[in-house]
Amino acid sequence: MTFLKCCIGPDCVKYGDRTGSQRKCDLKWNPYVEEEFVYYDRKLVEACRCHQPDVARYFKLLALCHTVLINHKEGGDFEYNAQSPDEAALVSAARNFGYVFKARDPHTITLEVVSKEVGKDGRNEFRTLEYKILNILDFNNDRKRMSVIVQFPEDDPEDPEALLLLCKGADVKIHERLKNPDSKEWMTTETALQVYVLGILIHLNIYRNCIN
Repeated sequence: MTFLKCCIGPDCVKYGDRTGSQRKCDLKWNPYVEEEFVYYDRKLVEACRCHQPDVARYFKLLALCHTVLINHKEGGDFEYNAQSPDEAALVSAARNFGYVFKARDPHTITLEVVSKEVGKDGRNEFRTLEYKILNILDFNNDRKRMSVIVQFPEDDPEDPEALLLLCKGADVKIHERLKNPDSKEWMTTETALQVYVLGILIHLNIYRNCIN
């Protein structure tokens, strides 16, 4: 299973459309990119490198809300072991766009996150960030979604010291729990689901502040 497309933010900005004339994106700026990964939408790549806030939050959610395990190999490389192909594809996508799941223990997840700074070799610099995992609600056939409560570190670029609930799952289950299920944002999302992702496995990703 491969990451293809996404819609991000309250306006559902679409990424992943491909025309016949598009060339493969140069991903050499990311030292963690998987050799077999190919992508064509330069808008999404540049949004990741520049830390566009909604895009950064989207990929951090993918890198934090999962049950994937990591196997470290000789030479510093590593691979992911996931319970399902779609979970593996989402965590790998976060890695390839610069939001790298690097380690976990029962209480924390460590990410290597792309920075705006670029070195002399043309590669973006990365910073190590540790996120505290306060609670996990696993995916199952009844819930059809997974949630984690995360304490963000003080040096997170978008949400320093935030306490957030991150959730991903089936669109129907997410919609049932919205405070305003008829909001403009949901109407925009529903339209995107109908016209943009036909024939593709869908996850909806949301987050909310646990303090306010």
